[in-house]
Amino acid sequence: MKQVSALFFCLMMTMSLSGCLGDAGEMGDAGRGENSRIENIHAWQDGWVSDTTLCQESIILKGGEVYMCSFSLPNDDWVVIDLEVDNSTDPVDLITLSDLNYQKWQDGEEYVFLEDWTEFQTFGAQYGKDIEFPGGDWFILVINPV
Repeated sequence: MKQVSALFFCLMMTMSLSGCLGDAGEMGDAGRGENSRIENIHAWQDGWVSDTTLCQESIILKGGEVYMCSFSLPNDDWVVIDLEVDNSTDPVDLITLSDLNYQKWQDGEEYVFLEDWTEFQTFGAQYGKDIEFPGGDWFILVINPV
């Protein structure tokens, strides 16, 4: 009988806690709205002695909006992306694509992205700091997917 009572007590506690946690999560998301405030997106070539900015912007993206930065590299080089999103707003998707995969993305087809310079549902970080970036034509997308 003690085991049944203990099991019943644990079950009741679990059910009540899961309800509380669900409400807290919903309230946190409800306060955000449909905007993502990008405090800084800065893509740059790390030239060791001096850096070259490829793009830099602070912008508010409404639900479904996209910020796009494009650039070309004649050879492999060191490219870093710094992304900072206000965490009181919606997270964004950061996607880095070759020109061919950018076209596939636009057409709604399956595409391949550069993994070390891509993160979904992020509030930002530094991407690609010590990894060589391949030469070619590239697109960096910051998307508010809401």
